[in-house]
Amino acid sequence: MTAAALAVVLLASACTAQAEDERPAPVRPSPSASPTADVADVAAVPRFAPGEIPPVPLIRIPDLSLLDAAVAAPAQALQRTLTERPGLSFSPARCESGGVVASGQSGGLPYGDTIVNSGDGSGTFTLNGVDVVVGGDRSGVWSDGTTNVVVGGDGSGTYNDLEGSIVTGGDGFGTSAHRGASIVVNGDGSGTYAVDDVTIVNNGDGSGTYSDRDITIVNNGDGTAVENGALVDAEPVAPVASVGSFPSMGSLAPVESCGVTITLEDAVLFDFDRYELRPDSVDVIRELAAALQESGSTNLVVSGHTDAIGTDAYNQRLSEQRADAVARGLREAGVTAAIDARGFGENEPVAPNELDGQDNPAGRQLNRRVEIVVPSA
Repeated sequence: MTAAALAVVLLASACTAQAEDERPAPVRPSPSASPTADVADVAAVPRFAPGEIPPVPLIRIPDLSLLDAAVAAPAQALQRTLTERPGLSFSPARCESGGVVASGQSGGLPYGDTIVNSGDGSGTFTLNGVDVVVGGDRSGVWSDGTTNVVVGGDGSGTYNDLEGSIVTGGDGFGTSAHRGASIVVNGDGSGTYAVDDVTIVNNGDGSGTYSDRDITIVNNGDGTAVENGALVDAEPVAPVASVGSFPSMGSLAPVESCGVTITLEDAVLFDFDRYELRPDSVDVIRELAAALQESGSTNLVVSGHTDAIGTDAYNQRLSEQRADAVARGLREAGVTAAIDARGFGENEPVAPNELDGQDNPAGRQLNRRVEIVVPSA
């Protein structure tokens, strides 16, 4: 894989490395040690400074309350009409009371139509013909032959579907295998990521390595790194975020879907610190517009989101500008639905920007996004 192609690989939605900050990149001082080449001549990883290693991506636990095929069907229908590409994902929009789209994750499974309650919190129920077992201690088992979930009740669990698997230990440890990409998180700040010929190793002590066909980086964790033989100044590598706990399967409350949420990572659409749509994002917008028109949607909500780096005012303004740019692009591509464009700045993160007072680059990458909510008819 060439360095140029790497910029695309690093945008994979479930196994993604950091794309950019929502602020101008810091200017690094000249190396204090004698480098073997000038910093300007060092071929860095796309969108990263010389010596900087992309983060090991976060492992995202699925929302178990949205396993019901009836809830997921609208998102799957929209997705089938679009070309699969990194940085673009679809999910059911789960509702809170009053029809407001909910955020975060919830335990439990929806639409149990046959329930046996044993009186101690355990029981069984049938969900669209699938038998579900709830252990009463937050544990449970759910399987429809395609998707299989086992929840241990102590935060541990496994999730398998046709695209990959997730395993967590409940103590910060976890693994993910998804479309040829693998992530291992050890729970102590260390971890690895591998896809195609890209490998990232984070040792958890500030040091780490990165390699692809064109670039090899060894970050020493002491403020220096060696990149393709050149000694450069480089910040130590931030620790890998621990894996979260599997949600409980102890709740049998039904879940309502508000529609579909389409998520686009910011680097799919925009250059660093910019809000104008890139020319190569035209195909994405055009395909989205065609799919939205075909869906018959009469109103859409486009929302811009940032990470927490930079001032509140700066992030708010950038999120509004990016939401407006996507809304304008959809209209120009033929969308006739009413579009409500909103900016939320850094106020609605989907992952922590910091963990234990330390930067979480992989979490910040997930927070930098544009979402399009297609409400249910």
